[in-house]
Amino acid sequence: KYGDGNIMVWGCFTWSGIGNLARIESVMTAEGYIDVLCENLKESLLKLGLENNLP
Repeated sequence: KYGDGNIMVWGCFTWSGIGNLARIESVMTAEGYIDVLCENLKESLLKLGLENNLP
């Protein structure tokens, strides 16, 4: 009745607004975390007008 399922997400927010929200489908590893950042961080910075903070 009250399943013990869970969901893991990655997201970011700044004073400028809310960035991407990504659902994590599997166990998080260091390599997986880097993949999540590569897929979502740059897009979030661009969306929030913070592209000057890109390396």
